[in-house]
Amino acid sequence: MSEFITQVNPRLKGIKLQFCPYRGLIISSPKKLSNRKLAQLCLQHKHWIEQQRQKHNGKNTHLETTLNLLALEKSYSIQTHIDNNKLTLSDETISIMGENEAQQIDLLKKWIRKQAIQFYQQRIDFWSQKTGLFFKKLSVRSQKSRWGSCSSNGTISLNDQLLFMPSTVLDYIIVHELCHTVEANHSLKYWQCVENHYPNYQHQEQLLSQSVKLIPDWFRASLYT
Repeated sequence: MSEFITQVNPRLKGIKLQFCPYRGLIISSPKKLSNRKLAQLCLQHKHWIEQQRQKHNGKNTHLETTLNLLALEKSYSIQTHIDNNKLTLSDETISIMGENEAQQIDLLKKWIRKQAIQFYQQRIDFWSQKTGLFFKKLSVRSQKSRWGSCSSNGTISLNDQLLFMPSTVLDYIIVHELCHTVEANHSLKYWQCVENHYPNYQHQEQLLSQSVKLIPDWFRASLYT
């Protein structure tokens, strides 16, 4: 039987299989599954599991010694220790203590999320005042390729991975979503709104595509389609 981690989540409507390079196969279900059922699932999805393993074999999903947050124009050195879960920052050095690398990565991702929330709030407040386009609240999430969204009630969600990209890309995504508060679709009127407030937006779209490679594999490893 393949190695795997089981998780029970009563909110799930069915069984969910995920593959995380630094944790392996994760099987989530509304209630605890029997060993027989788990074995059947592994057998049933063995080709998909093998594909996922091969897909991530060539990627460096281990923590690196340097963390570059381009949007903040900051670079940190990373030190890891096997100990109880804790993250500390001293000058430009981040010390991460965890029982294993997976826990250390989780701690670092939570810290990065906090930096993103603080910085994104500053930028979206700036652009909201500058453009006169207003939103209800800001949400920061981790998603594989959706960089931002705007709900019908004016809640704007931004991807924390934008912190690894130039700040101009983040600003463009913010303006992009703020324009959705007045134009829900991508009509000609919508793009006129974007261009009025961010004239070089097309260059930023190109830069966004080029900047995806700046996001570390270890950060993206737990994101699923």
